[in-house]
Amino acid sequence: MTGTSSEAGQFEKGVAQSTKKLAIWTVAWLISLAIATFGSTLVWDSSLTLKIASILINFVIGIGTIKANIRHIQSLDEMMQRVHLEALGMATGIAIVAGISLSVLSTSEVLPFKVDISILVMLLGLVYGIGTVVGMRRYK
Repeated sequence: MTGTSSEAGQFEKGVAQSTKKLAIWTVAWLISLAIATFGSTLVWDSSLTLKIASILINFVIGIGTIKANIRHIQSLDEMMQRVHLEALGMATGIAIVAGISLSVLSTSEVLPFKVDISILVMLLGLVYGIGTVVGMRRYK
């Protein structure tokens, strides 16, 4: 019995560690995104080199964030992996369908505004979050 609780404790530590690493990578990516976005307009408006460098740094940190997310999902048990897989599938599908629909609406000038990628990013995050909560309740 103690072996099982010890294994469970090790598993929980591993998940907590991967969650912490994912959070650190995510915060680093968000900070680098803010620097690349606002730095190029507020701080170094005339420097093409700094603009490109900040975007490249953001891109590289983004790849690290993706890898941390993959490692985090791999650290989860099978049920939680399934919850995340279903939530990611739903978010990706909805983003593709909504993105294409919004693009067509925008290019055909049905919408009175230009569609921005930030709308899809927010939609992705929202659907993924809702999908994760719904999945966790369903498999509880």
